[in-house]
Amino acid sequence: MKLPQLSLFKPLIGIDLGHRTIKGVILKKKGRKVVLDRYFFADLAEVLPGFPKSRDPSKVLLAMQEILKLAGVRASTAIPDDQVFNFEISLPQMPKSEVGQAIQFEAANQARISETELAVDFWEEAGKGGEKGGMVRYRAFAARTEQLAEAADRIRGAGFKPESIESVMLANIESLRHAGYIGDKSQCAVIDLGDSETVTAFVRDGVLHYCRSEKTGSGALNESLCNRMGISFDESDRKKLEYRFNEEGGDPVAREALESAYLRIFKAIKDSIEGYLENSPGARLESILLVGGGSSAAGIADVIGGFFGIPALVANPFKNIEIYGGRVPPTDGRVARLASQLTTAIGLALRGVE
Repeated sequence: MKLPQLSLFKPLIGIDLGHRTIKGVILKKKGRKVVLDRYFFADLAEVLPGFPKSRDPSKVLLAMQEILKLAGVRASTAIPDDQVFNFEISLPQMPKSEVGQAIQFEAANQARISETELAVDFWEEAGKGGEKGGMVRYRAFAARTEQLAEAADRIRGAGFKPESIESVMLANIESLRHAGYIGDKSQCAVIDLGDSETVTAFVRDGVLHYCRSEKTGSGALNESLCNRMGISFDESDRKKLEYRFNEEGGDPVAREALESAYLRIFKAIKDSIEGYLENSPGARLESILLVGGGSSAAGIADVIGGFFGIPALVANPFKNIEIYGGRVPPTDGRVARLASQLTTAIGLALRGVE
């Protein structure tokens, strides 16, 4: 599966603008190897006074661009998954020149949005072409042109040149495919534990089939701690990092606050998984792959795996990428620790090495 591309040019940098963090990754080819050339990572909670009430990533992104001297560099970025429509469309066989227009019409009809306000990318699903005179199945992804323009403007405003726009989860899946976690026969869930939302996606035969976003994420842990204990955001971060699943001790109020927030996150995942399995005949899940900042919580893969009875692991998107083969010095130990948070940016940056 290839990511939809909205430009004829290959981007050189993948930029992921999260709710709390900003990430950028540049990959390069060295022979047959893919190497990490450069990256940046900024935690808005550390650099913006008043976070999370005050959060404007534009100035921080501009600063990153200026520090690394990336003005005018071609970039790929992503929009949230709740802004993306995912369709399976069946059409009778027709000339290739007519397929695009037919899919645009069908997607607009299903989304109940004017064709002129919707951008669509699609591909024919492998092995699902119709017999002569039969139907052909396509996978289509669509988004409002207004939202794509806003995403492009954010990147352009920081001095980059936007070349492609994906959905966050499509970029994640491309990253995990390159790392060897997802293949053509994979049946798995990919859970992106972000700061403001938890996104659960389902991959069937290696293709993204369904994606559900819930407005609760690791930021809910901070909020719960702040509300119950009357502490600062920085202090809530420290207590969040100290927490260990299934371990007694520590501050009982902090533990109760964190466990109540985690229960909401796990319930969101549970609802997504149960809904997918109940409404997708023949669907099954062989594994759960965790990405995003929330996946760095110690022991979370074991908890989620035990909760659902499905093997779960925190994916490493650098698995088939040489971290220190570019301009990242071997003394930089932070990049490996940030791996899961860089998953989306890596998937976007893979555009430039295809």
